[in-house]
Amino acid sequence: MKTLDFGEPGSVIDVLAPSGKVVDPTTFQHCEMIINEWGYQVSWSKNIIGNHAFLSNTITNRFEDLKKALYSPSKMIWPYRGGSGSAELLPLLSTLPAPKTQKIFLGFSDLTSLHLFFNQQWNWITFHGPVVKQLLNESLDVHSLILLKHFLQHGFDLKNYNVYHELQLNDYNSAAKNNHFNIQAPMTGGNLTVICHTLGTSNQIISDHKILLLEDVNEPAYKIRRMLTHLSQAGIFSKVKAVILGNFIEYNRSEPMKNYDTEKELFEFSESQSFPVFKTDKIGHGKQNYVVPFNSTVQLIKT
Repeated sequence: MKTLDFGEPGSVIDVLAPSGKVVDPTTFQHCEMIINEWGYQVSWSKNIIGNHAFLSNTITNRFEDLKKALYSPSKMIWPYRGGSGSAELLPLLSTLPAPKTQKIFLGFSDLTSLHLFFNQQWNWITFHGPVVKQLLNESLDVHSLILLKHFLQHGFDLKNYNVYHELQLNDYNSAAKNNHFNIQAPMTGGNLTVICHTLGTSNQIISDHKILLLEDVNEPAYKIRRMLTHLSQAGIFSKVKAVILGNFIEYNRSEPMKNYDTEKELFEFSESQSFPVFKTDKIGHGKQNYVVPFNSTVQLIKT
């Protein structure tokens, strides 16, 4: 069962940068070559390069590129990178009518803001997974690349997707370890920091009766604890079916202490919950970053 129409070989993919700055445009040729080899053409957005210190361009120009891609004949929108800033586009995005034809949207990290908008405002199915930039320099492991290529060439089998098996979930708390599950629910979530910043806005995450996926990068343990506390006190976990924790990588710490404190905080949080919490290393800012669907019912079957 394919989720959406990926188009015939040779179809166009719109590549844009709705958030972080593109540092090295000389990489475009290599990315385009890989996408061409996989059977697609690339349309690079007009304003993908700008002069801002850490954003790809002005809010106006980034929104112009996104709007054009949303109403273009292309089948797919694939951001070049995440970074920071996509939430700034949401007030403008909310003024637009939903396109008549749903686009395939793939990305992660800061792009969580756009996932939540498309999922909750337009009821689109979107896909959490690699950005275009991850085609470079062995940013992804071989299996993640194989899955990404298969996704682009063959679509996504939602009907038979068991997230427990596909993400090789580990039971992370007592509620997960001591029970069998056959959960049928949509997935939502993404980057923990971005999700926290949705609270109190019109784009606040809706997690009730859903499987909530969380990941982050370069956030120290005390901030992870603070954000999980914030989400808890805001009621985000009160009606979830399950939580899946992806990678929480800290590249800026010495190797002997790397992630140690964070893992302790994640485990302490998990053990204090009555809902099942699972852990996977297949999602996040590491070399493994599998494609998973948001806003479409999936299975979490553990027998």
